[in-house]
Amino acid sequence: MASKALIATAALSCALALSGCSSDPKPKEPAKSSTPAPSATAPSMPSEASEASEEGAVAFVKHYIELLNYAANTGDVKPLKQASDPKCEGCNSYIDYYRKTYEKGDRIEGINWLPAKSVAKRNRRGFAVA
Repeated sequence: MASKALIATAALSCALALSGCSSDPKPKEPAKSSTPAPSATAPSMPSEASEASEEGAVAFVKHYIELLNYAANTGDVKPLKQASDPKCEGCNSYIDYYRKTYEKGDRIEGINWLPAKSVAKRNRRGFAVA
């Protein structure tokens, strides 16, 4: 089980790095609107995302990116928080930013995270950025 968590954490770290994360944990300011968030259903994790394999790691990262988009566009950070490592500063900065924005009555528009390219590839030591 620990290897699944390690693979997912490594893949997620790669995805966030490839998706434009910087060493500054504060996200950039997107456009805001005071209109209510659209109703949506949180994405459910595909079964492949729990596999301890390259495919599982990629599936988890894609799911996590869907959760980032969902949280940004709805203000519902619970699914993102459940999928995040509590020690991940970058993850927590997005969770806090999205939550605080919606608590103030603002809305975030124009967020659509996409993976930049393949995020995990097996090498002699395990997985690495492709």
